[in-house]
This record gives sequence, structure tokens and C-alpha cells, in this order.
Amino acid sequence: MTAALQIKETDWTATTAYYARYFALYALLMKIGVKSEIHDCTINIAKLLAKNKILNPHLINDITKAKQTRIDTQYYVTKELTQTDSKNNTEAARKFVLQLEQATENITSEQINNIRAQLNKARETAGSLSV
Repeated sequence: MTAALQIKETDWTATTAYYARYFALYALLMKIGVKSEIHDCTINIAKLLAKNKILNPHLINDITKAKQTRIDTQYYVTKELTQTDSKNNTEAARKFVLQLEQATENITSEQINNIRAQLNKARETAGSLSV
């Protein structure tokens, strides 16, 4: 991200900033024992983690906004991101990753079992999660 920021590659910065967040979240899900490769499903599971006070709710807004920014810059180019926007996005991604790393380290077996039970219950009705 830093290299892309230095050469003013705002679309690449947006992409890497989003994927840094996504893979940090994915790592937490893997620790829980959940494989979710559909980005919207992964973000929805993050909402469950926030509801259970494992993640800060603002992280859900952050990754959702980062996902939309990536889509807009990579596919639709609805607006040009400024260097300041890119710098802010990069810094927010770093903070997000650090917070997810902390959540991954601090999650307890009890929390993991609780989340897995909730996801299994949801799976019974939806039938689409691999837990």
C-alpha cells in the first residue's frame, strides 16, 4: 500500500487497503473454524462478531466502505480518489489490521464455541456456511 501511495496509484491503494482488511478478517474466521469465501458473507459474519462484542462495530462500517471504494475505483471509476483519500484509507487499513490481529489473539474458546453455535443455527436455516 505504501509503495502504491507513493506513486499515486489510488486504485491500487484502494484495492490493497480493502484486501488487507479482508484477509485480516478471514484469518480471524479461520481461527474460529469458519471458511467463508464470499466477501458479503464474510462481512455479515463480522457483524455477528461485533454483536457478540468480539469486534468493534465501527470495523464493520470500515470494511464495508473500503469494499465499496475498491469496487468504485477498480470497476466503475465514479470519482477520482485524492491522494489524501488514499492516505487516509491506507492508515485506516493499518489500524483495522492491527485491531483484527488483537481480536484474533484475544478470542477465547468460549467465544469461539458461542459463535460456531450461532453460525450452525443460521446454517440450518440458510444452508450455505461451511463450519
